Amino acid sequence: MFGKKEPKEEQKPVGGIPFFISIICLVLIAINNICSLPMLIFDRIGTDDFFSLLQNLIAFITIAVFSGFIAKFCLKHELAVLVHEFKHRIFAVLVGNKYKNMKIGKDEGYVVYEYTKKTRIYNALIALAPYYLPLFTIIITGIACIFWWGNHAAIMTFAAIGYGADFYLGVADIGPHQTDFTNIEGGYYVALVYVVSINICIATSLLAWAFDGLNGLVFLCYGLAHISSFFINTVKNAIFS
Repeated sequence: MFGKKEPKEEQKPVGGIPFFISIICLVLIAINNICSLPMLIFDRIGTDDFFSLLQNLIAFITIAVFSGFIAKFCLKHELAVLVHEFKHRIFAVLVGNKYKNMKIGKDEGYVVYEYTKKTRIYNALIALAPYYLPLFTIIITGIACIFWWGNHAAIMTFAAIGYGADFYLGVADIGPHQTDFTNIEGGYYVALVYVVSINICIATSLLAWAFDGLNGLVFLCYGLAHISSFFINTVKNAIFS
């Protein structure tokens, strides 16, 4: 659909130890969430409000799928490129880089920013930001919280609308042709593991929240604490045994 173009200095492979450590953490969280989400649903079976909770989950998935379908036809060409490059820009500024300019074309664009030695470690995250940053979800959910605070069904509905659009835009252009992926140290498949893992983390967290609100997120956190403890003990035993 479109590619990202930047000055030559930005074409150097980006990544580094912090990036690869973050991949390991994201994979662990993704595995935990994939395992914990079905356990959360099973744990709530038999409760008085189970069918209401299940209805929330089904509604979120249905609305998100429909929103993604609409986004496919509405968010394209210059508008899709604008959102894509704006996500690069947002993350670049958030980590302390100096924004210079941004170009938007019909099917391609680029963002130029100035980074320092201190912020260079974030360049890989900036490059992949359009594929995981749930911009619409954050904005729409934030607005919904202002007007419907305490109304889980209403907030969940708007969050699903935002996430459907985010998910479509995030995965629509994933491929080996994207310089965002090929410029990552380790290449396309390393970048793909990162993007898939973080999207699983976001999607499963939203589903747990849609299903049982804050309690659903707490359930995932308990599971993460257990899997983290198991991982740490395994590494410790491997090193000192």
